[in-house]
Amino acid sequence: PFRVQALETVGVNFFGTLRISNALIPLLRPQARIVNVASMAGISAINSLDEEKRARIRDPAIGEAQLCAFMQEFVDAAAKGDVQAQGWPENSYGMSKLGIIAVRADQSTRQLRVLRFGCATHCVCMAARACPCSCVAAWPAG
Repeated sequence: PFRVQALETVGVNFFGTLRISNALIPLLRPQARIVNVASMAGISAINSLDEEKRARIRDPAIGEAQLCAFMQEFVDAAAKGDVQAQGWPENSYGMSKLGIIAVRADQSTRQLRVLRFGCATHCVCMAARACPCSCVAAWPAG
């Protein structure tokens, strides 16, 4: 069922990636990199959000706590069976990758550049041949 798929996909792809990234950040040496695998499905997901949710996820001031709450709202809507009625896409994979793209931006600006000068996070799309611009370049401007 979609509720299980959303819970497991977002749990692994978003929350799991966030937990491991946060655990690794204090251990990084200068000039280190964290590379998160994203997907153009994340960009597709943002285009399927209602206007209010799109504005929230695109807000440059969104922090980790707000982003986690946003992703949990999607999982909760899937559990209730009314994602579309609440303005979410019916694509748990796309939503999980949207979260990865957004958390990458937050980690780059907030944690890594503050804690470890010269470190960075990167977000790559494995479909680089079909998507030479990359997911990050396709991230909508605030």
